[in-house]
Amino acid sequence: MQMTVVGNGEFGSIVARACDATGALSSTIVSGPDECVDADLTIVAVEDITIGKLLELGRTLLATGRTALIITVEGDDVVAGPVVVPGVTACLECRLLRSFGDQPDATGALAKLAPFSTGSTADVSPAVLDEAAHVVADAMSGLTRVVPGRRPFTAAAVFSARRRDRATILPSGLCGSCPHAVDTDTPIARAALAELSEELAVEALGAELGYSPRPALHPDRYRSVGILGGGTAGYLAAMALRARIPELEVTLIESSKIPIISVGEATTPEMVKFLHAPPLLGFDIVDFHRRVRPTFKLGVQFVWGRERKGSFNYPFQYAPLIDAVVHDGDIDTQCLGSQLMCADRAPVVDGANAAMHSLLETVRFAYHLDNEPFVRFLSEEAASRGIKHIDTTVDSVVSTPDGEEIDYLVTEEGQHLKFDLYVDASGFRSVLMDGALGSPFTSFAGSLFTDSAIAANEAHDGVVKPYTRAETLESGWCWTIPFEDSDHIGYVYSSAFSTPDEALAEMKRSHPGMGEHRHVRFRSGRHEHFFKGNVVAIGNAYAFVEPLESTALHMVIRELEELTNHFPLKHDTMTKDRLNRSMNGLWDQLRWFLAIHYKFNRRLDTDFWKAVRADADISGAEERLGLFRERAPLSDRPSLFYSVIPPDFFSSDHAFDTILIGQRVDARLGSPRSSAEEWDRKVALRRKIVDRTIGQAEALPLLRDREPELLRRFVDSPHSWVHHWTAR
Repeated sequence: MQMTVVGNGEFGSIVARACDATGALSSTIVSGPDECVDADLTIVAVEDITIGKLLELGRTLLATGRTALIITVEGDDVVAGPVVVPGVTACLECRLLRSFGDQPDATGALAKLAPFSTGSTADVSPAVLDEAAHVVADAMSGLTRVVPGRRPFTAAAVFSARRRDRATILPSGLCGSCPHAVDTDTPIARAALAELSEELAVEALGAELGYSPRPALHPDRYRSVGILGGGTAGYLAAMALRARIPELEVTLIESSKIPIISVGEATTPEMVKFLHAPPLLGFDIVDFHRRVRPTFKLGVQFVWGRERKGSFNYPFQYAPLIDAVVHDGDIDTQCLGSQLMCADRAPVVDGANAAMHSLLETVRFAYHLDNEPFVRFLSEEAASRGIKHIDTTVDSVVSTPDGEEIDYLVTEEGQHLKFDLYVDASGFRSVLMDGALGSPFTSFAGSLFTDSAIAANEAHDGVVKPYTRAETLESGWCWTIPFEDSDHIGYVYSSAFSTPDEALAEMKRSHPGMGEHRHVRFRSGRHEHFFKGNVVAIGNAYAFVEPLESTALHMVIRELEELTNHFPLKHDTMTKDRLNRSMNGLWDQLRWFLAIHYKFNRRLDTDFWKAVRADADISGAEERLGLFRERAPLSDRPSLFYSVIPPDFFSSDHAFDTILIGQRVDARLGSPRSSAEEWDRKVALRRKIVDRTIGQAEALPLLRDREPELLRRFVDSPHSWVHHWTAR
């Protein structure tokens, strides 16, 4: 391939020699575009030239239909590309405009750069110059075909002593040079079109995944929303609506007379994503850890199943289960997250010599949150994000004459509060959805027998366990949620099989160090409507299942994601109907998932456990259970229940597999993927990693105070699960 190199210094000669050395390229060196001979490619490798003159040179090449590669020196970096095919790919001006990001006047900013000069190769390491020249030569020798991974037509390459980067550069709509280009039809141009088509498809996919849920500025849109109830659900609702639909005027109504109850809440990885992923709430993770002081939750440890002793792990880090089941007889060796749980370790490796290495990007985790500092954090952030706050008690609710919508709220001072849309976050009272609009309630009591809980705190021995613990007791089960200062514990039981005094006595026998306690009553089930009239019910005001699997805040987030992803106009009926069916379906699926925890737990033979094994309704899970018995694990092959991604974390085949295999439900197993020797080697390697990790009591203050960059890297890294988890 014939090539012309336009150069005014040593770098042009270096590039020309590297190209000639490929044997596929033949170069001629000239000092300016006027001397260019007819060639397949023009490489511009000039230095100490003003941006204005360089842009003029680029426009000349475009206007004459010459395919060109422009290489510049910027500081001690060398920047090459993309290859400019007139009328097809991005030009130099497009590349420079991209560097201004979303600035409103990028073209004006570029004009101000015109008098400034590019750098000199004297400022660049000879090794960097040589590497850049040889990489460029190698790439240019194959321009007539698309080579996976190269992307010469759609990316700029950056060479320096510190890094090797590539940035995608596509034609800019602001560019003033490209419209004057002379189109060409050559083998190189056709290769460029093929590569560009792939990149445009990727760009379109990114736009689809990152679409805005905001409704069009339609006359029928909701303009104001009033949220009745503070607490976690109310504040998360306010934050989500404000972040994702900023045109809405958001007001939160709560009473300071109602104290915040300090109780430990366990979450799922959805909470970490929701709080920190930039497309969602985007809270600074270091600031959050310092103000809220969460602990890491790698999964749930179930003291559950067939034997009176023993347990099994439900880690958040997915892994194939078949090898662990076949080769080890249980699932606790399935992945690094589970092995960390077994050792009570955090995902932080002690690298010796004071170096620490984070595994947070790859080992999925959730948070244990103390409700009081968490709600305080949310309330402070809400004020800073423009959410209005009214401290009052709502005495009554006035409905429209037809009873289908809320007209206004009446406060204890007699004030009328009127909004376009109302969010009911009033908890189990369900003041708006149940009290005012009368949405029917569907009970899950036929599947989930528990209806009461006792909550308390208990001192621990200094080990902050990286998981929530669920322990089988006589009339239910006990949770343990670890914090740095103590464990938060609770006994979830059925009042039909145990009185409050009997339950408390059993809890004290199991946890003799427990402190002051409080009793809670609840009901499992959901209302018929998630969205009715001009009311959306969030959290316990809409639905609740007993605390097993830490689903309360998980489902609040799912409700808010569904609402903001498909935010309707006032008179949309089909959208609201579909939202109701979608959310009701997720809650019903959760019912069946939790029910199988009870149906197959043979750890105790008390009256309660005999009753749930005999009578708990799992009809919605029978088909999946039958398939599991036929050939387990379900997740070892494509699902029959969803195409690629399950509709929810608890709807996945993997979730059902974990609970059924963990309880040793009889099934015919498939074949392992690895030999016993290969599997033992993987388990041993993970165990070696675990042996070099540190405990959570040491990891938490280290991450908060001494090495916060490890936390920030978790959010900033493009490879972190917090970003991939975001796309459903």
